[in-house]
Amino acid sequence: MRMQKAFGVVALGLLVGVGSVTRAEAIPIISLSDPGAWNLGDSVLVDVIITGLDEATGGIDIDVLYDNPALDGAAMSFSASAFGDVTNGLDASLGFNAGLVNLNFTSFETQAILTGLQGGFPSGPVVLATIEFSALTAGAGGFSFDRVALSNNDGTALLPVCIAGQPCPVPEPASLALFGAALAALGARRLRRS
Repeated sequence: MRMQKAFGVVALGLLVGVGSVTRAEAIPIISLSDPGAWNLGDSVLVDVIITGLDEATGGIDIDVLYDNPALDGAAMSFSASAFGDVTNGLDASLGFNAGLVNLNFTSFETQAILTGLQGGFPSGPVVLATIEFSALTAGAGGFSFDRVALSNNDGTALLPVCIAGQPCPVPEPASLALFGAALAALGARRLRRS
């Protein structure tokens, strides 16, 4: 009986350790296009881009920070190449407000249509939205994410998402593998004692 328990602990440890290593996945990365330098009065366009999705996104709730004294928010649009008919969706964006623009859109297209639009998975670059600014002074850069949340078309969150240039929450299969190895070692030790 003791030998069966010890064997069970060893088997569980090996399953946890091996299973955790096979679950390591790529995490989608979201970024902003670089509009380059601009002059007073220029129209400045910035794309919100995602790569590495492992399923189609149907909803976004993203806050983008920008240099308020240098730029004035002009317009924003959601990409038909990502969301299909953008009139077939809910735009709940809060718009531009003192250096922050909120993009909040949910597509009513089916998940199958969104998958077809956004391509094979993991996906290549997909433009989710474009933000247009009017330059109040000459400048360059000054854009970053404050918050990023993605979901599929039924509102189920797609997590986690990495923001380009920031530390990324990386899955840690090594920790679970170490835990599994420790369980296996304890089981083997008990097996030898029996």
